[in-house]
Amino acid sequence: MENQSRISDLLQSALDDLLEEDFKRFKDKLSHSGFKGKGTIPRGRLEKADRVDTKNILIAFYGGDAAVDVTIEILAKINVRGPAANLKKDREKVVCSCSSLSISCSLGEQAQEQTLDRYCGGSQRGRSPGSTALNLGGSGFPAAIRIGEDLHPNGKPLELSAKGEHFVNRHRADLIQRVCMVDSIIDMLYGTVLDEEQYQSIRAEKTNPDKMRKLYEFMPSWNWYCKEQLYQALKAKNKFLIEELESK
Repeated sequence: MENQSRISDLLQSALDDLLEEDFKRFKDKLSHSGFKGKGTIPRGRLEKADRVDTKNILIAFYGGDAAVDVTIEILAKINVRGPAANLKKDREKVVCSCSSLSISCSLGEQAQEQTLDRYCGGSQRGRSPGSTALNLGGSGFPAAIRIGEDLHPNGKPLELSAKGEHFVNRHRADLIQRVCMVDSIIDMLYGTVLDEEQYQSIRAEKTNPDKMRKLYEFMPSWNWYCKEQLYQALKAKNKFLIEELESK
């Protein structure tokens, strides 16, 4: 599993190193070229995006490790080879292994099996979404549940409750009523979690709460990876609200 916190830092550093003109050329190339078989990021999503927004869009659209590959490729194409070489070198230092994050918990055997089914799917148990084999610790619980390193004192991911309930499910009511900048959030989910029809149906709603309710209508079909993408987008755009809810 990718260490998304490290990947995010690497991408941010690479984009921060670009001159303003190079950054404009980077976004232009990104909006006109398809990578990793995913098509192109809509130009409108990138037009007013700053470096932080662009990094988050890259990660949401391509996934963490692939976003680094795409960034290196674009930098090379626009002939900004110094930052491209630095990013490639720094990425090689990042150890993206499931064993980098160890989680200890006292879930019973049945709860462990349910959690594995929830995150990996019954037919793909032992593998994280879109990643390499999932490492199991001595307790039988995944040694790396999610990308990143934000943990409760008891060692569980911040967005995972003792019953295996994801943060976005646990705080549904608060998120619907209090989240702002929903359009920016769904921009980050477009292409990876939301298709064009879903994206447009959410945008058509008039208020932020109505947009969040519409977003939640699609959630029953989501797996853990989709919910994690929403969680990361919420953290990026509503940092203090998410920190408040995580402390409950």
